Amino acid sequence: MKFTVLVKMLIMLLAGKTVTATQIASRFEISRRTAYRYIDELSIAGVPITVAHGPGGGFKIADSYRLPALFFTENEFRTLSSILNSLKEQLKGASEISSVLEKLTAARRDSVEIKLNASSLIIDGTGWSEDDKLIEKLSVISEAVENGTLIKIGYRDGNGNFSERLIEPHAVALKSGRWYVYAFCRMRDDFRLFKINRIEYADGAGTFLKRPFDFHAKPIAEWESAGEPINVTLSVAPEVRLEVEEWLGVNNVYTVGEKIFAEASLPYNNNLVSEIMRFGKNVTVLEPKILKNAVVNCAKEIVGSYENDE
Repeated sequence: MKFTVLVKMLIMLLAGKTVTATQIASRFEISRRTAYRYIDELSIAGVPITVAHGPGGGFKIADSYRLPALFFTENEFRTLSSILNSLKEQLKGASEISSVLEKLTAARRDSVEIKLNASSLIIDGTGWSEDDKLIEKLSVISEAVENGTLIKIGYRDGNGNFSERLIEPHAVALKSGRWYVYAFCRMRDDFRLFKINRIEYADGAGTFLKRPFDFHAKPIAEWESAGEPINVTLSVAPEVRLEVEEWLGVNNVYTVGEKIFAEASLPYNNNLVSEIMRFGKNVTVLEPKILKNAVVNCAKEIVGSYENDE
């Protein structure tokens, strides 16, 4: 795990932005002390990391620093190529992916020939219950992103409210198994992140000129109004341990004696309550109290709805 975090920290710093120990700790779920220690280890390894103090300060890699051309191992390179090929199949017309593949191949031209295929790797952003409509909408939207096509969508938000909008699609994102389109909404006169599953229809409506944007200026969690993150501690029954590990990650589930616990920082909202409720009595909230009370109230409402039905 340590090596993985160090590599991810290095890539994070290579993005060119100044990051703080707090940001590193939050992203990789480590302590600030560990973040400082890992920064020291990268520096000792020869990575030229500079430190700026005061407001707006943090850690940054010298602009002239580059990773060696053979940073990826052969297996890593094959895996990355396969992932890109799989995504290219779903995002019809995404020429940027083809361009990336060409550059990757060119960068490795001195190594053995690599056959770029995804025959042994499946990337599927749809759910088990999805029909072909999501793929159809995804295809229309990804082509609109590439061609600069203005599209008219029928959108139903998380509260069930329907609206028809003209949007300028700038990027397609896959996050936690869900597809989104990042677009400038002419109704809101601002950039918005639309969940493609909530788009009822999408039709071409002319062309537009792409606007300057920074997709990473706001994390997806903020665009979705996911709620403030809270530190959650759960008691987990053995029969659902594997499911909880798939949900929170194996590093966040541990055993003390004969008991199983899980700890994670999660956005506090109704989705979190629903996610916990699906485990029934097999997952119990230990902390924080606000989440425990929310789960209890939800359970009482469910029981009450059945009692009223009788």
